[in-house]
Amino acid sequence: MKKTIIVYDSYFGNTKKIAEAIETVVKGELDTSIIPINDFSITLLDDVQIFITGSPTRGFRPSEAFLNLFKKLPVNALQGKQVVTFDTRIDPIDIHSAIFRFIVKSGGYAGPKIGKELAAKGGKMVLPAEGFFVEKSEGPLKNGEEARASEWGKKIISLLKTT
Repeated sequence: MKKTIIVYDSYFGNTKKIAEAIETVVKGELDTSIIPINDFSITLLDDVQIFITGSPTRGFRPSEAFLNLFKKLPVNALQGKQVVTFDTRIDPIDIHSAIFRFIVKSGGYAGPKIGKELAAKGGKMVLPAEGFFVEKSEGPLKNGEEARASEWGKKIISLLKTT
C-alpha cells in the first residue's frame, strides 16, 4: 500500500470534516495518516508517496499555516511524491453582489495556490485542486459536501491505481 498523509488546516472545523471524509475512503486502499498542519513536521514526508493537503480559503489564499509551510519546505522536498489538494470556500452562487463575485473569481482560492507551491517543491499534481463549499465563511458545510468529498476520495484512489 502506498503511504499517504493528509495534512489540513481548519479554522471552524469545515476543512477538517472534508479531510476526514477523504481519509475514511482512502484508508482502506492506502496506508493513510491524517494530521492537522500545526502537528506537521517535514520528517513525516520521509516515506510518503502521496501528499494530500487541504486549507480553508482565507483572503483568496491558503491559511497562514500553509504559507509558512511553503517557506520551510526545501526545494525538492516533494520530489517523486504525488500531490492532491483541496480547499473549502464560499460557493459563488451564494455571493449576491456581482462585484464581489468578480473579486472572488479574480482573487482565486486556496487549493490551486497550494498545488502550485507544492509543484514548485517537486510534487507531481495528479488531480486539479478541488473546492468544497461552505454556507458562510464560518460554515457549516453545504449539504452533500462530505459525501462529495468521499466520492472525490474514490476518484483519488482510482487515479492513483493507474499511475
